[in-house]
Formats: sequence, C-alpha cells, structure tokens
Amino acid sequence: MKYILRMTFPNASNNEAEYEALIHGMKMAKACGATRLKIFGDSQLVAQQVMNKCNAVNDSMIAYKEVYNEFEKTFDGCEVNYVSRLGNDEADILANIVLPIEIEHNSPRVVEYEEASQKALEDDVDAVDEARDVVLSRVSAYQQNLKNYHS
Repeated sequence: MKYILRMTFPNASNNEAEYEALIHGMKMAKACGATRLKIFGDSQLVAQQVMNKCNAVNDSMIAYKEVYNEFEKTFDGCEVNYVSRLGNDEADILANIVLPIEIEHNSPRVVEYEEASQKALEDDVDAVDEARDVVLSRVSAYQQNLKNYHS
C-alpha cells in the first residue's frame, strides 16, 4: 500500500520528520493488521538509533525513539533499514506526485493520504486501535472512488 503523510505542524527538523513518517507508517501498518515490519528510510541517523546502533542524544530524538520503542513492542518483529536518497526513487515519486488538487478530486494516484497537524509525541499510543476503523473506512472510500473514476 502506498501511503502519503503530509505534516502541517511547524518547525520540525529533518530527523523529526523522518521519525514522524516512521511512527505514522507503523500506526498504519498496525491498523491494517501487520505483525512484522521491514521498514526502509532515508535517514541513516534514525535507522541507526532505532536499531540501537547509536544513541539518541538530543531530547527530541530521545523522545521519538521512546515512542518508536513503544510501537515496536506491538509487533512480532521490526527491522529498519537505511536506503540512500539516490536509491529511494519510489519515495521521491510519492513525495512529488501528490498535489492538493489531486487530493481534492480523489485522484487514483493517491492510495492513502493523511494530514498530521500534531507531532506523534503528542499522540496517545493507544490510538492505534481507534485508527483501524478509520483506515478501513478510508480504504473502502478510496476503492469506491477508484471505481467511480474508471467508470
């Protein structure tokens, strides 16, 4: 499933944005019933921190790693791999194909779209269970929109 997250909150560093994408992706995977994850991201720092190859030292990074650790416990396995930006063509395509007009008009290129107005650090970890119904209804609505678009 292709999933696009647009973060609308201000003042996030690149590494905070990477953690946000990681955590939101984990929420989506959990809501869809995933039990094991193999994640690819283009932040070497975040990948190394969550795989315990280096320590988080910044207060913000420490807090994000703690949120990651809590979510990671809800899966049977979780592996995070670093992929250089040069080798991350699919993510670049997803980042560039979504225009606000496409979201408004239910473009078939947008499989799942979400806007985050607050940081994951401000979310409740237990919200994953509530997210399952939202995800399923959005997927159903997307499938209906795709059917209508092609007819």
